Amino acid sequence: MQPKLSSCGGLSNDLANLIEQLANIRSEMLTLEKEFSQEISYVHSVHRDSARNLLHYMALRRHDLRQLQTKLASYGLSSLGRSESQVSANLDAVLKALCCIAQQPFDDFEYDFSQFASGKSLLHKNSAALLGPAPQGRTVRIMVTMPSEAASDYVMVRDLVKSGMNCMRINGAHDNEDMWAHMVENLRRAEREVGLQVKVLMDLPGPKLRTGPTESVPGVIKVQPKRDRLGNVIEPAKVWLTPTESPQAPTSDINAVLTVPKDWLSYTEPGQRINFRDARGKARSFKVSMVVNESRLAESEQTSYVISETMLHVFKNGHSKRCRIGEIPRLPQPIILKVGDVLHLLPTHDIGFAAPRDEHGCYLQPPSISITLPEIFSDVRTGEKIWFDDGKIGGVIRSADKNRITVEITKASPKGEKLNADKGIFRIRNYNFQL
Repeated sequence: MQPKLSSCGGLSNDLANLIEQLANIRSEMLTLEKEFSQEISYVHSVHRDSARNLLHYMALRRHDLRQLQTKLASYGLSSLGRSESQVSANLDAVLKALCCIAQQPFDDFEYDFSQFASGKSLLHKNSAALLGPAPQGRTVRIMVTMPSEAASDYVMVRDLVKSGMNCMRINGAHDNEDMWAHMVENLRRAEREVGLQVKVLMDLPGPKLRTGPTESVPGVIKVQPKRDRLGNVIEPAKVWLTPTESPQAPTSDINAVLTVPKDWLSYTEPGQRINFRDARGKARSFKVSMVVNESRLAESEQTSYVISETMLHVFKNGHSKRCRIGEIPRLPQPIILKVGDVLHLLPTHDIGFAAPRDEHGCYLQPPSISITLPEIFSDVRTGEKIWFDDGKIGGVIRSADKNRITVEITKASPKGEKLNADKGIFRIRNYNFQL
């Protein structure tokens, strides 16, 4: 309900403008609530007031509140900085106080101070339900997002619980159902061992706009010994050689895993030198140090770069036996983007590519990459801002049709930023939340 203010004659322009700004924000809150009335009706009745409060918060944060906060502080009033639990009640309280200062009536307005208490109480209740009870000795809860290793590394999960984790967050955008189940199993086991309870928060991802695949290049494995600051080798690189037909996991920490044919590997023994030329054409060798079942542990005091075409050979009893190492997975090639570059977004699943650059470092033609939701091509507008990879790269849409979106890059690191496949895309349209 919009407050009805009588004539502001005699008021300072500053005070009158302040009241008008807050009244307009209050009106926007109610308008947004009305626009989403149907969506609110779908929310469980227990959480319906919270849904309305979220809409009020969104309406409030559409505005840059910094100057408004400074002006409110000059009158000794709240700066709206802690209004999250009850946005409308907080704004109404500030508005009523301003009208009292201005000696202006605040007609058709019902203000209930109890809303503040109920908002705080509801916030604490929901926080406990979502994140667990408040821990002893601190005022904050610790939520930890699980890496993939949490599905297989029980000790890591147990140590997190012992260290004070209150909530395990599982990101449904990664891994799979089996891995999520193992994460929870490890947590429940850790709860029994440690004697603490931990909540599980599961993020269920909806459709997400992401970049498509990019060109790939042959994979390279760098084998590098540990050196001191003068370049002297203080620990050789350890290489695990295992059969291509039945690869085995390493039995210790290693620097590289290479697969080779089983019959060739059986030809090797401790003390033997395995010679090869690496990807740069440099003569290199590994020395076999241990036999572990059908696998071999080898060492090297030289840095080498190994690719799938690398040929290994050993000498034994005057004979040489050669083999090609197993396939090294290809690596996706990122697109390097700098401020001022142009990027084409395509609606197909074509492989993205980075065009060659000229002697000045400029692309000879714009690089391109596909996106996962081509439906947006009919909805984007020229001038909209667009962000890639959690905001690492920013741009402005310069043109768009059903076949291509042209983006001018406006934010990237001075040396350029890498845009890889499967990176999130976020565009800003018709709103700008100042968070």
